Amino acid sequence: AWLREKIPVLEATGRYLLTRISPNGLMNGAGFYMETPPRNQWDGVTQCYAVRAFRQLASLNDSLGKQDAASTWNHHADALRARFLEVLWQRDHFAEYVHPERGVVDTHGLSDVNWAAVGLEVATEDQIKRLWPILMHARMFWRGGMPTQLVTKPASYEKWEYPEPLPFKLPNPLYDVAAMGRVWYLETLACLRMREYKRLRESVLKVCLMGKKQDWLWSERYRAVQGDTVKSEGPRGYCEYAAILVRTVVGNPSIFPESQDLDFTHQTET
Repeated sequence: AWLREKIPVLEATGRYLLTRISPNGLMNGAGFYMETPPRNQWDGVTQCYAVRAFRQLASLNDSLGKQDAASTWNHHADALRARFLEVLWQRDHFAEYVHPERGVVDTHGLSDVNWAAVGLEVATEDQIKRLWPILMHARMFWRGGMPTQLVTKPASYEKWEYPEPLPFKLPNPLYDVAAMGRVWYLETLACLRMREYKRLRESVLKVCLMGKKQDWLWSERYRAVQGDTVKSEGPRGYCEYAAILVRTVVGNPSIFPESQDLDFTHQTET
């Protein structure tokens, strides 16, 4: 009954997303969670999250017995997925984004788009067979022992990729080229889908060790610096790493059986 009341609002959101699809078949709006650099204009992660959103709308309608609506939303998901695979697949990995003047951009090593394509169930099984071994050997995603960096070659951005002039001073025009909780979340989804539980547990341990080092107040991001190290930047006490850590561990008790011994009833203030 609750869902039947809310489904019109959810579908209105979906229809808005459809208006963001450009004549080239990709959803515009630059980076899904990138501010600087902005990934002008068609970000690979945006496409994957939009496909997931359309799939979820189809599933919700299906649960209400609205088969025609479910079929429509699945059709939109299929169309966007097909275009994403056609444009961004590069033989054994996915490119990062599509620039309106320079075309497909794939110059920063491997990017978070690859985790998104796997974790959000957009990549095909054949693509995953080629891609997954490469991701598992890309150690620069965990530069400085902190998962997960946005790209494996953070020093390769060019000035034409920098953000437009802004009315305030940026600390760094490549501010989002760092390890961030939002990127780690995509990796956790990919590892869950691939049953890569050993790596998932290892990444959780690394996030915990960084949290312990910083009095359990993670920073928003960890930028790669000289040597195999990272520098914490952004707000201290930012919620992303903490929230994704709890979601990953407590939400997957079969992978983290020790989480069943945790007592959260008296931890509200913490």
